Amino acid sequence: MKKGTNDTFPLWLLWLLPSFFLLIYLLRLMAFVRFLLPLLLIFLLAGLLFFQLRKIIKNYRYKKSLEGQIEEKISFCRGELMSTEIALKDISENMAALEERLLLKTLDKAGKEKVKELLVSFGEEYALGLAKQDFFGACISRLEKVLAKHQLNRDLRQRKQHLEALRKDRGLSPEEMKLIEQDIKAEVDYVNSIGRLSRGMSKSKAMEEAELLKTKLEDIISK
Repeated sequence: MKKGTNDTFPLWLLWLLPSFFLLIYLLRLMAFVRFLLPLLLIFLLAGLLFFQLRKIIKNYRYKKSLEGQIEEKISFCRGELMSTEIALKDISENMAALEERLLLKTLDKAGKEKVKELLVSFGEEYALGLAKQDFFGACISRLEKVLAKHQLNRDLRQRKQHLEALRKDRGLSPEEMKLIEQDIKAEVDYVNSIGRLSRGMSKSKAMEEAELLKTKLEDIISK
């Protein structure tokens, strides 16, 4: 005689007990995770703070290095060059508009004189802008050459440490070390001199001052 379906043992009961224990385990595990969650967040924040602080220190050291100082001066000169080029374009447009005004038949003699005076003033500003453009272009070109020379020497401190290692390993004499250190100092002074002239040119308002600064730059570059 066959058993009816009601007499068959329900299979879902076989999963009931394991499922119950699994549920208890998960609840206990979640309680454990909740206990550890604040600690995990603290460690995570501490790690993020550590890496951020490390990045800030690294950037600070790079800015203080010779290469960082050169790049800062190049960036300054590029910004000034861009501003100068924008100003030259604006002056050129104003001069073109004024020259068109001079061609108007409705403009009387007094009006023409005023337009001519403005044209002269704009012309002076344009000449000053051209001088600045040449100056900052020359500064960028020269500083980029100096920067290329120091790509393998990230900062002055590392280079001095390297020199100390060379003296120890290769037996450099104090006189040789002094000559090398003098060479490094000369390059630093060279870069700083260009930086001072660049800042002076940025603030210059007169053509005579701009020409003087340009002459000083040429003297430094020619050495």
